[in-house]
Amino acid sequence: MSDLTQNLIPTGTLLGTLAVGAGTTDYNGLENKPQINNVTLSGNKSTSDLGLFSGSYNDLTDKPVFTTWNYHGSILSETGIAASLTYNPVLKMAIIRISGSNDKPLNTTYTFNLPDFCTPVMELQCYARYMAWMTVSTNKTVTIRGVDTNSNWQSGSILFPYS
Repeated sequence: MSDLTQNLIPTGTLLGTLAVGAGTTDYNGLENKPQINNVTLSGNKSTSDLGLFSGSYNDLTDKPVFTTWNYHGSILSETGIAASLTYNPVLKMAIIRISGSNDKPLNTTYTFNLPDFCTPVMELQCYARYMAWMTVSTNKTVTIRGVDTNSNWQSGSILFPYS
């Protein structure tokens, strides 16, 4: 029952035990403790106990290999336009950089082949800065196409994965 102010008015006695919750405050008493590499996390464990690497970087047998980008050289050289290729054999990535003169717009489509080692794994397109489209195709060709023959352009590059 309640009065008009919605306060509870006790009308009897509650019998029984009120259980707030069961459990433990001792980690060692828990069931289903977490594991790493099928080793239960209880007590003090070393990285060796858990099957984790515990040596130094120099002890690693499968260290990552860092290589520099290699300059392959010029792959296109026409009057007013040049393209070069730089590649990384470990990453299997290559960059084609194209450049043109400010006083000569790119008004011709140029197509050229990539070196034998460099077969693109996908076709890519990029808008080279200012006025040129460059497409790298899986058939190992690169096409550079002018967009506006009345405008000057400067340079652009495209990064692509190869197999």
